[in-house]
Amino acid sequence: MILTKLYSFQQGSCLASVDTSEFRQIACDVSWDDQALCDHFSRGLRNDVKTLLLNFLEPTSLSQVISQAIQCDNILFEIR
Repeated sequence: MILTKLYSFQQGSCLASVDTSEFRQIACDVSWDDQALCDHFSRGLRNDVKTLLLNFLEPTSLSQVISQAIQCDNILFEIR
C-alpha cells in the first residue's frame, strides 16, 4: 500500500507545500535512499513546476528538491 502511494504520487492542483507533507509522511515508512525518493517526488510534480526546476542546481537531498519545488510553485502561483 505504501509503495503504491509513492509510485502514484502526483502533485495535482494543490500547492507543492501541501503535497510535500503527504509525500514526507509516506517516505518515512520506506527504506529508500534520498536519490530514489527525489526521483519519485520529482516525477510526480506538475509539468510547469518541473520546467521551472530546470533553472535550479541539481538537488542533493530530498529536503533540497522539496524546497526547490515549493519555491517554483510559489513563483508560479504569484504569476497566475
